[in-house]
Amino acid sequence: MNDHEAVYQLYSRYAAGMDTGQFELTREVFASNARFSLNIKGAEAMPPIDGKQEIGDFIETTTRGQDDQRRHVITNVRTSEEGGKNVAYAYLSLFVTTDAALTLQCTGQYRSEIVEEGGQLRFGHMHLDLDGAF
Repeated sequence: MNDHEAVYQLYSRYAAGMDTGQFELTREVFASNARFSLNIKGAEAMPPIDGKQEIGDFIETTTRGQDDQRRHVITNVRTSEEGGKNVAYAYLSLFVTTDAALTLQCTGQYRSEIVEEGGQLRFGHMHLDLDGAF
């Protein structure tokens, strides 16, 4: 598997964990000392979250409170090297189904630093810019 495919798989496991309630899938894609930051257009900035477990807890707590079916569709994954760091960019389209009605809830863009930990690629820092509320 090449690095681009490995990065795509990271995003896929991250999304699948949230969409299926298998939060260990989501946690495992982050490095132990990872950082997660989120900016929602029109909302007050949220402080960054540090640590794999803390990031996973935030995602799980936020996701468990939703009673609809969500599908995180992550596309346009591209990788580059910037300032000696491996960086991946991707688009998010978040679809929500409630009572068989489908809605495009929001869109956004990820910027993630990719690191190696334990012989595996992981997200070292993931930043998500959302175009609106999720």
